[in-house]
Amino acid sequence: MPESRHTRGGKRRVKPQRQRAPEKRPEPSAPWVGPTGVGLVGGGAVVLLLGNLPAVADLLRDLPGLGANWALVVGIVSVAAGFGLLMRWR
Repeated sequence: MPESRHTRGGKRRVKPQRQRAPEKRPEPSAPWVGPTGVGLVGGGAVVLLLGNLPAVADLLRDLPGLGANWALVVGIVSVAAGFGLLMRWR
């Protein structure tokens, strides 16, 4: 019976070791990212709280566009933008 060609006479071929690529460390963020993210989250929370006060809601109810929901929209967008910045902060 003929010998198999892939064994090379009974010897196994040594596979070369794979070298891992060196780990890349992410670059640090700009120094303004952290304070801006915290400010957006805090400012959005303040807008959400103040916008639901009856005195402020009565004054700003007649704004064109968003009407009485301006504080909810502006507050949620601000908090979301702040969290988006803080998730990328290194």
